Order: sequence, then C-alpha cells, then structure tokens
Amino acid sequence: MKDRAEGAQELQRIMEIAHAYWASSCLLAGNELGIFKVLSPGPKDAREIAQAIEGDLRATTILLNALAALEFLQKKGEQYQNMPATEQHLVEGKPAAITNMLHHSYDMWGAWGSLASVVRQGSPKINWEDNFLRQKPERVSHFIRAMDEIGAASAAELARRLDLSRVKRVLDTAGGPGSYAYAMIRINPNIKATIFDLPLTLQVTQEYVAKNKMPDNIELKEGDLLKDPLGEGYDLVLFSHIFHAYSPDENREFLRKGYKALNPGGQLVVHDFPVDETKTSPPQAALFSVNMLVNTQAGAAYSVNEFIQWMTDVGLRDIKTEDILGRSNAFIGYK
Repeated sequence: MKDRAEGAQELQRIMEIAHAYWASSCLLAGNELGIFKVLSPGPKDAREIAQAIEGDLRATTILLNALAALEFLQKKGEQYQNMPATEQHLVEGKPAAITNMLHHSYDMWGAWGSLASVVRQGSPKINWEDNFLRQKPERVSHFIRAMDEIGAASAAELARRLDLSRVKRVLDTAGGPGSYAYAMIRINPNIKATIFDLPLTLQVTQEYVAKNKMPDNIELKEGDLLKDPLGEGYDLVLFSHIFHAYSPDENREFLRKGYKALNPGGQLVVHDFPVDETKTSPPQAALFSVNMLVNTQAGAAYSVNEFIQWMTDVGLRDIKTEDILGRSNAFIGYK
C-alpha cells in the first residue's frame, strides 16, 4: 500500500508540473487584459468587466472563475473583487506592483514554447537583444521597468554591503533603470554615477532619474557593451544581472573592459544568480538557466567558481562573495 501511495504522489507531482502553465497563463492573461486594475475601485460582475476590457462575456467569465479558483480574485454571488495580495502586487501603479515583470514574462512566453526546438538547434532563432533591448520599444519598456520592480530591494541590500566611503565615480554598466546607482547615492550622496546602456533603454531610464530626483548625480551614456569601451577613471564598476545573458568568453571581455575602466584600488562588482557546481541547485537558478537558453544566443546560469575564476583571470584580487537577500550573489574584486 505504501508503494502504491508513493507512486500516486509522484504521478500527482508530475501532472502538477505538466499543467503548471495553466495557472501561469491565467495570471499573465489577467495582467495583460487589465482585469486586476479594472477591479481595483471595487467589485464588478462579469458583464461589467468584459465591457471594460473589451472581452467576450463567455470567455471573460471562464477566466474570472479560474482567477477566483487560484485565489487572485474573490467571487461573491455574481461579483468579483481583488484579493488583498492581488490589490497590492497586481494593480498597475501601486507601490509594490510587479505588473511590468508579468508583462515581461508574457513577452517571453513564446520562447519557452520553443524549448524542444532550441535544444535540437542549440540556440533560439530570435536574438534576445533584438527582442528585448534593441528593436521593440514596448518590450524594452516592460523589461526595464520589470528590472526596477524586482530589483529595488536587492539594490538597496547590495549598496549596504559595499564600502562606498571613498567612492566618487560609479559606472553602472547596462544599468537599465538605474536602481543600483540610486541605492549607492542614497548611502553616499557625493557619488556621481554613469548609467551606460542602449538608446532605447535610456529613454526609460530618464523617467527613473526624474522619479528618484537625482539629476545632478546621474549621467546617462549611450553605448553597446558588446562593442564600445567603458571609459576610465571609475572607483566602482558594476555588472548587475548581465553575465547570465552571455557566453563565458563575452563575460571575460566585459570584465577586461571593466578592469580597464577602474582606478587603481577600485572595486569591480558582479551581481548575478549563481548555480552550484552541479548546475542543478537551487532549482530556480537551474530553471533560470533554461530561460537564458530559450531567450539568448549563449547565456546560462553560472557557478560561483566560474565567476571567481573569470575575475581572477583579468587581474582582480581579494575577491569576496556576498549573499544578497538569499536570492543572488555579489562578487567583489579590487584592481
């Protein structure tokens, strides 16, 4: 009986994983359609919601019932309303909203559907940089805003872990919204930070510079990390959540550029999601590596030892590792 029960549990686990996309599809569709924002003022029935989102009544009702079953919504009689966590995190414009992260996840949906083909071919047909950074402004906006939504807490923690007492000039390489630069400036207001990124990204970054009220501390510099030099004279160079999108050889070249941009004694910081040496743990990092497989030409999740070895190879010394909120690691080396 025990073996039969264990077998049933394993089968149940397999089926739950196989059908996990059902729930995520409902959540992402609800976000894309604006259902949670429509319900923010108060309860509505299916007809009112369908009219607000310009949806078919039958189809809207089925999705609303699924969202209620998943406890994103509460259904009372014929009325639907947001659950408290939904109101906090899934209503666009709320301080703790992650709606842009969900938009970005929706933008990646098609790539995940091609996983089997990518495994056969070795890389996706669509270049990640073209898809999310260079050619599609709406997707660029989703991606950069998502990085701020999920990165603000990590940015604050990383800034607290760094010795910024003598830092005057910071280079936030491919800095996106600039979350890490703002966090450092809050600790040391004398810092002048350069956010180096692609033109479409910097159009979004300008909004965050204004929002954080730091125009005198921030310089925006257009450039392509793959092609352009990074300049020189910096006390700290940051590469945050960049290396997982590129190959080991590209990452070594980024580090060489970063090392060259540093003043003697300056700090180079790499912040990323490492996997263990088996490349199987933690599970979220191993799955993130698959996300890079289907969305980039050569990216992956890398191990702690790989990051440290690359940094050592370019001449950085006294490398140390800091855990950032149990989600990621910062690797800090000195020139």
